[in-house]
This record gives sequence, structure tokens and C-alpha cells, in this order.
Amino acid sequence: MRMSTIGHQVKESSQQLLRICLGICCLTGSLIVPLAAQADMEPVKIVQKNLKFIPGTITVEKGTEVSFPNEDQLFHSVFSESPGNTFDLGSYPRGVTKSVKLEKAGAVEVKCHLHPKMKMIINVVEPGKIKKAFD
Repeated sequence: MRMSTIGHQVKESSQQLLRICLGICCLTGSLIVPLAAQADMEPVKIVQKNLKFIPGTITVEKGTEVSFPNEDQLFHSVFSESPGNTFDLGSYPRGVTKSVKLEKAGAVEVKCHLHPKMKMIINVVEPGKIKKAFD
């Protein structure tokens, strides 16, 4: 089997797994995304809309890049003070997306400086921990 064929099969499998995960998100309001499903794909998205983070809870593997597109009419200022995953993306308007790579396992509480009621949790786990749930 040629390497290009193997690469294509891996990418198709990753995309299929991501579709399954997105289906789970629609049913439960939470999203679980294995790092393998993110290969050759855009960052995991947490949308800011109607003064909420959507989804409100997500589980990703360590090393995942997470993007925060602002789809609200208002400015948002995404940040976290969680140990090992501290970040502040600053204030930005509708149509702008900012991203962060999460490098340490643990719960990451994400908030908005401008809207204190906006909160969500990203559960960051060691690589391979999510995969076991799908075996």
C-alpha cells in the first residue's frame, strides 16, 4: 500500500471520528475530541454566541489547539487563569478568531473579562485517554 493511500485512509478515519464526536456534542451539549481526530484539521472551535461559549464543556487531549471565534455582536475577551494553561487572548470583535494551544492536562476554566457570566470548562487529558473511550 502506498504512503499516500495510508495517509488518505488515516485522514478519512479521523474525519469520521470527528463527525461521531460532533454527533455526541449535539446530543449531550459536551464535546470530546481525540487528538488523532485533529490531525490535518483546523483547531477545535468553541464559538462565542449569545453571550455563551458553545459547547459549554469540551474534552480534548494535551497539545490541542482550541480556537474561539466571536460570533456575537459584542466584543469578547477570552482568558483562563488555570494553572499550566493560563492565557489571555485580549478583547476582539465579531468575525475575529483567536486560538490557544493547551499544553497541560487538567480542567481549564475559560471566562470572558467583559461578560463575567460567560464561563466554560475544557477538560485536557493525556494523549490516548480519549481513544480508550471509543475502543
